[in-house]
Amino acid sequence: METGNNFINVTAIEETEEYNRANIHRHDYYELIWFSETKGADEIQIDFGEYPILDDSFFFISAGQLHRIDRTGKKGTVIALSKEFFHSIVSVDVYPRSTFAINSIINQRKCDICRSLVSLVLTEYKEGCRYPLMEAYFKALFIHLGPILSKNPCCGYKKKAADLLDLIESNFTEHKEVSFYAQQISLSEKAANDLSKKVLGKTIKDLLQERLVLEIKREIAADKLSFKEIADKLGFNEPSYFTRFFKRQTRYTPEEYKTHFNTLLEE
Repeated sequence: METGNNFINVTAIEETEEYNRANIHRHDYYELIWFSETKGADEIQIDFGEYPILDDSFFFISAGQLHRIDRTGKKGTVIALSKEFFHSIVSVDVYPRSTFAINSIINQRKCDICRSLVSLVLTEYKEGCRYPLMEAYFKALFIHLGPILSKNPCCGYKKKAADLLDLIESNFTEHKEVSFYAQQISLSEKAANDLSKKVLGKTIKDLLQERLVLEIKREIAADKLSFKEIADKLGFNEPSYFTRFFKRQTRYTPEEYKTHFNTLLEE
C-alpha cells in the first residue's frame, strides 16, 4: 500500500492482501491500524515482537519497522500517513522521534473519542480528502493518543536526549564512536553518557549497538542482500567483524539467525 493523495491512504483491513505467513515487510511511511472487530486470539508482529490483537485496539507502526498481520477474521482500518504529513501534525512532545527507541504499539480498548475521529477521517477520505480537515482530525487524534505514547519511558525526554536519538538514527551506520555523538550535543563523553543513562536507561554505546542489531535483523528478514552487502551497507569494513559483532549481541551468526527466522515464519 502506498500513501494516496500524496499524504494519506485509507484501506479496510478486510480488503488488504490475503495473508501469507512469509509476508513480513516494512515501508517508508507510518501506519495507524484500528482493529474494530476480531475473531479468536491472534497477534500482530512488529520488529520481532508479538502483541495481542483485541477488539477496539489501535497499533502504531513507524516507518522502517518490520511487521506482519493476518487479516483473517478481522475488521477495521489501516491508515497510511506520509512522513511529511505525520511530522507536520504530531508534536515532538507526543511523538518519540527515533523509531527504534520506543515500543511502537498503541493499544487502548473502548476509546470512543478515537473511534469517532477515525470515523470522521474515513468519511472525509471518501468525500474529498481535504487537507485542512484531515490535518485537523489527525492533530486531534494524536492529541488523544498522546497520553498513551507518553507512558513510554522515552517520551517526554529532554531536548538533548531527543537530539541524541535523532543523531543515532541518522548516523549509526557511519559513526559508531561515542565521541561523535557527545560532540554533536555539546557535551563531554561522560556527560553525554550520564544523560543517556538517566533519561533513556542505556549508554550511548548500548543504543548504537541495539540500533545496529535491529537493522541487521531487518535486512536479514527482508532477504534482499547478501551478508557481505548488509555488512557494507551498515558500515562494517570486514565481514568477519560483522559476523562477530552480531553473534556477540544475539548468540547467532547471521546465517544461523536467518535459519532461525525462517523457521519461525513456518510455525
